[in-house]
Amino acid sequence: MMIVKHGKSIEITDQLSPKAATAIAQWIGGYTVIYNQKTLASEADYQAWALAGKPVGLRPEINAAAAHFQTDLPFLKDIPAQIRRNAGAKWFESYQASLKGIRSRPTVRSKHKKRNCYVTNELFDVQPLDEDRSLIQLKANSGKRHRGQYLTGVVMPFAAEAAGKALYVSRKGRRFWLSMSFDKELDVMNESAVRQYAVSLTDEELTSQVEGFDLGVKRQVTGSSGAVYHLPDEALAALAKLEDRRARYQRKYARIARANDRTAGTVKRKRTGGEKNMQCRIGRYSEKRPRFRTTIRTTFPRKSRITPRSSRPLKTSKSATWCANPKRNSVKTPDVGWPTGPALSVASTEPCTRSTWARFASSPRTN
Repeated sequence: MMIVKHGKSIEITDQLSPKAATAIAQWIGGYTVIYNQKTLASEADYQAWALAGKPVGLRPEINAAAAHFQTDLPFLKDIPAQIRRNAGAKWFESYQASLKGIRSRPTVRSKHKKRNCYVTNELFDVQPLDEDRSLIQLKANSGKRHRGQYLTGVVMPFAAEAAGKALYVSRKGRRFWLSMSFDKELDVMNESAVRQYAVSLTDEELTSQVEGFDLGVKRQVTGSSGAVYHLPDEALAALAKLEDRRARYQRKYARIARANDRTAGTVKRKRTGGEKNMQCRIGRYSEKRPRFRTTIRTTFPRKSRITPRSSRPLKTSKSATWCANPKRNSVKTPDVGWPTGPALSVASTEPCTRSTWARFASSPRTN
């Protein structure tokens, strides 16, 4: 038995009231401000120390303190003290990791990208629902007079005993996410048991139980059994189109930047508004690639096993069949139950055409 850490992220945009969305946005904004202020103060202290000749006994002190920012930034008092503390602690953790070479040094976080906020268990409760589900409730504040006041509640697919001691709340634009880690037990052998089991096998048995994968260019992944895992031609064409657009905007940005550098006479200058807009556009095209690949993996093929769960039509991409998106053909979806007869069986491989949907709609309702 092995216990591993898993993570689960759920979008909570539709579950937030306007008051809750405003409060969580203030948490994330205050967290980002403190993180950026710590980064800028550290860089300024280091530059001043370097200009002074780097005296040995006067090296800038690095700590996780964040309470002194409330003097110049009074709006930070509106967020819980735990959020301010976590921002300073996480920045200090990142800085110490950069000194060890584990990650890069902390940088200023942009407000146009996805931002997050580290929330410890003082600001949320975990309520058990059953053996496989739990309810995560975000508190408005950790004080006793705010007891029972929750911003929102999110159902997570793991037991309450397996929930972690902290979570992340993320935001990008008007969308919000809640991410949390949990412990999961896996019935797998440890390394020593695997070695003992492998030694007891013959060459033929070992070959039959080991499968290898080869990463290539023309074929993305090829297994030792001969199976080929590759995106369809439509997906590859769409990815190539996105890459061409991103490269075109990068060339345009390079031309604008070179012209402005020649006008200013130096490359050490602030970026203009047009350059910043072009950078944001390039970033958006870069973010479209993983979203597109996720859509390709979850798209239904034209001939596949259909397991209906409700009377709502399936949401797929534009390449799906007519029944997956009936609104495009101006046909209202009938409010009937899923039949169990020959109209549309669970294991059907028949392509869902207009006539198939008509037979499904006219079949008697079965509960």
